[in-house]
Amino acid sequence: MYNNKLHMETFTLDKVTASIVHDTRRCKRNGLFPVKYRITFNRKQLYYPSGIDLSKDEWSELPATKKRELK
Repeated sequence: MYNNKLHMETFTLDKVTASIVHDTRRCKRNGLFPVKYRITFNRKQLYYPSGIDLSKDEWSELPATKKRELK
């Protein structure tokens, strides 16, 4: 299951909620974890890949970073 601490932002419009989450359930071959979009409607969650992979350290420093490659 996804850890609630791993979501970055949450947006709500009508009854649809969208979040950006860091999927740390399985590590990829490159040692990084995928960033996914979580869409929730009627209590059903769907996850869509963003094409971005980050380490746990990169994800944790993302909110306050000024690094161009993480922005």
